[in-house]
Amino acid sequence: PGIIVLDADSVEAAAWLVDRYPDSPFQRTNSGGHSVFVYDPIRRRIAARTKVEIVPGVVVDLRVGGKSQIVVEPSIHASGALYEWGNPL
Repeated sequence: PGIIVLDADSVEAAAWLVDRYPDSPFQRTNSGGHSVFVYDPIRRRIAARTKVEIVPGVVVDLRVGGKSQIVVEPSIHASGALYEWGNPL
């Protein structure tokens, strides 16, 4: 399967993702968080894009497996903040 991550760079966008997809694996980050989804790359091709407005006022970065990367626990942000799973894989 393929992996797609919605990278929320604001607390508001991260809260929207958690509320909308409560069962999705979610990684807390210094600026928001990542929601992780699995998809079938045979049936659906997804291009990696940045800054996608998924609903009015909720902007996320689109990260597609094999084309981009994310930082996850147990990494430490340059600010000293910890990356933590809110809802683990």
